[in-house]
Amino acid sequence: MTLRDKEAATSVSALEEPVSSLPPPSDGDADGLPPGGPWSPAYRLLTAGILLTIGGAAFEALAVATILPATVADLGGIGGYGWAFSAFMLATLIGISV
Repeated sequence: MTLRDKEAATSVSALEEPVSSLPPPSDGDADGLPPGGPWSPAYRLLTAGILLTIGGAAFEALAVATILPATVADLGGIGGYGWAFSAFMLATLIGISV
């Protein structure tokens, strides 16, 4: 038996072994998270606030991306398009972070 045959036999036998190294599901205490995940009563308002903030920023970006092609002439050509959208996204990022 060559070395290649031994490696092939080892890799096949490794695939046939059941995966038993995974820990059993916990109640969340071991991870430091409350049971129920992000929608548990302790984090429900925080989760809803984060989702609403992300959704609002996405809708605002959609509105800006929709109106910018109409204002390309006012910006001095297509070169201003990238700068205007980048400035908007940077201002949105700073506004959400602060």
